[in-house]
Amino acid sequence: MPEFKVTVTSGYKKIYYVQAKDWEEAEEIVSTTENDPDFEEFKSDTIEVEEVEDRISEPEENKRIVLNDKLIASIGGKLIDRYYRAVLLIGGRSDEDEYAPNGNPDLIAIEQQYDSGKWGSTGGSWYVETLMGRCEHSNRDEPTDSICIDGGQQWNIESGMLAALNAYEQLKSEESK
Repeated sequence: MPEFKVTVTSGYKKIYYVQAKDWEEAEEIVSTTENDPDFEEFKSDTIEVEEVEDRISEPEENKRIVLNDKLIASIGGKLIDRYYRAVLLIGGRSDEDEYAPNGNPDLIAIEQQYDSGKWGSTGGSWYVETLMGRCEHSNRDEPTDSICIDGGQQWNIESGMLAALNAYEQLKSEESK
């Protein structure tokens, strides 16, 4: 199924990546899940949709693995009434390999489930090494259970990241046996 980049501008810009059969369905998925209270009020809001090709590199070893589908999220300090999930992108994205800390290109992306039941990107993804606290870009020297998706909206994963990171470590341990 093709993937689309949907850019919503409503006083600020938000970018979603969604899988849909066509651009109209991609726009519908995002517009029915947009949690911005200003979204309906202003006629100047815009939604731009474009199909993206090969956003995630697909070498043979590249896989998408759900590490935890029970992430607890909040916006503006209020808990969201549905789960998010942490998805491992083994091998990362094709255009980012040179920036991989400690030579590990694996990424964890946060996805949200839309009203349609389909899952799509929040736009947030992080190198595993950064989340584990093992590189110079880490905020801490150890992993944390929460992560900020969008500071302006105070959109956060409140809990579940430690379980996702533990699942990653277990997966890598099993692979090395």
